[in-house]
Formats: sequence, structure tokens, C-alpha cells
Amino acid sequence: MAILSGCSSSPEKVGGQAVPVGARSPAASATATVSATPAPVVSSAVPVVTGSSPPASPRTTRKPVFLGPNGFGELRLGMSRSDALKTDLLDDANAKEEKDWPGCYTGYRMVANSQRPGTGKGSSVMFNGDKGLVQISVGPGGSTPEGIKIGSTWQAARKAYPDYRSVLDDDPAADGNSVAKVPGHSDKFYDFTTRNGKIEYLALSMYGGSCLD
Repeated sequence: MAILSGCSSSPEKVGGQAVPVGARSPAASATATVSATPAPVVSSAVPVVTGSSPPASPRTTRKPVFLGPNGFGELRLGMSRSDALKTDLLDDANAKEEKDWPGCYTGYRMVANSQRPGTGKGSSVMFNGDKGLVQISVGPGGSTPEGIKIGSTWQAARKAYPDYRSVLDDDPAADGNSVAKVPGHSDKFYDFTTRNGKIEYLALSMYGGSCLD
């Protein structure tokens, strides 16, 4: 029987670490372990803001409207009756032309507006022919730039307007009609009516604008 040389029943030695048949090599295990670990995901997506309400708008502050020195808001002493009516700020339901003074219109009042204290009930506007708007009075809440309003005392009015005086009495404390020049405007004046020392009527008027003049 021929004998084959070079054959051996011992396993052939191969370079590297010997591994039993069917077992995973350390290198393969390490590779599997690394591969099994998920890599962190970096997203470049822009965050989406959810919600149905739009961003709040910045709150705007309304400037207060005063009686004086030239008028009340868009209503200005001297403006024509037609221009004043175009502002849609006047209620003409009770407006009329005075029979004894042709061209003298009374009975207008300012349309009530909660953003403009002094409008509505208690307010009035007078026109006198070519002189246009000659007087504006305000109701409760309406104020001059100096802070005088219905309910203010005559002492407060005199402090704000040093030339405050009674029309029919030498005593400035006397109840009734009183007047005071508008600071810096010699052609205009404030018209007051007081009772028990407090103002109950307040108007801005034009000198020479009365229907009686």
C-alpha cells in the first residue's frame, strides 16, 4: 500500500489565533458590536412652532385728546361747518339754525367715543356763519391739557390759568360764568360755569365768535 507523504491527522496551523469551528472570531465580534451601536443622528431641520394663535402684536398707546388749545382732535376752531361734518365726529340729530341769529347753528354734539372722554352726552359744538366752528364744549371726562375738567374746583382752574375770572363778579369764587385765556393763544379762551365752587360746564371758544357778537 502506498503511503502518502506530507499528510497528517493534526490540523494545519494557520497564522492568527486559533478559533474552534463554529465560533465567531474576536475581530468579527468587535465589528458586530460596533455596527450594532446606532450612530447619533444630527438633524438640520428647522424647529416648527406649533399653535394656532398668531404672535401677539405690540400694544400701541393712544394719545389722549384734549380740549385745546386749538380744538378737540380733528375738530378745530375756525373750520367750516361742511368740513367739520366730513369728519363724521358730529351728531347732528338735534342741530338747528337759530331763528334770531341767521347762520348760527347749535344743537350739534360730538359722537360718543369711549377712546375720547368728553364726547357724547354733555358735549356740544356751535357754528357761526363765515366764522365757522366757534365753540366746543365737552362732557364728563373731557379735559384741557392742563388737567381741568368738569368737577374741578375753581381754585384748580385759577392755578392752571392765572387770569381766571368771574364774568359778573369781582370775586373769582363766585358761582356762574367765568373765563380764562388759553395759554399762548390770545384769540381763544376757556368758558366755565361753576356751581358750589366746582366746574359743571367747560368749553373752548373763539374771541368774537359768539352769535351775539
